[in-house]
Amino acid sequence: MIRLARWRKNLDQEQAAARVGLSYRYFAEIERGVRNPTLDVLVAIAKALDVSVADLVDVESRKRIDLARLELEPPRRGRKPKRG
Repeated sequence: MIRLARWRKNLDQEQAAARVGLSYRYFAEIERGVRNPTLDVLVAIAKALDVSVADLVDVESRKRIDLARLELEPPRRGRKPKRG
């Protein structure tokens, strides 16, 4: 997916790596799936290519939960229950 996002911006690997602040070799290995980037690096790549992190990763095709729309009560504060 990173390759497609890079092509969309009309960048070669060297240009994309420079935008992210990575070496060309490391960026190329991430793009080929040889290396697994940290979340920080993945966020930097997404920002450099003007996409979201979710656009770059292969996630399950099932429907996502929109956590922002859930109306949830915060957890109760207080003492933890005693174990049996």
